[in-house]
Amino acid sequence: MALTRYCEDGDLEIDNNATERAIRGIAVGRANWTFFGSDEGGKTAAVLRSLVASCQRAGINPFVWLKDVLSRVASHPITRICELLPHRWAPAQA
Repeated sequence: MALTRYCEDGDLEIDNNATERAIRGIAVGRANWTFFGSDEGGKTAAVLRSLVASCQRAGINPFVWLKDVLSRVASHPITRICELLPHRWAPAQA
């Protein structure tokens, strides 16, 4: 039944190739990420990778986003911090 579920629901894909392509970078880099020097280094790398992946999903350049957000975050109202998340972000007006 589970293997034919996609026949009943047109929103389901017949394969998981898109998902496998999306996580390929993580799988390829896994051996390189075994040693970060410390647990805190590993946590920092995980946060940064998560931010980059969020930017990629939103279709924005992670470097441009990070540069803009870091330049604005200190003066940005804490009640509107969600505006700086990758999926809601808009570049600062020049």
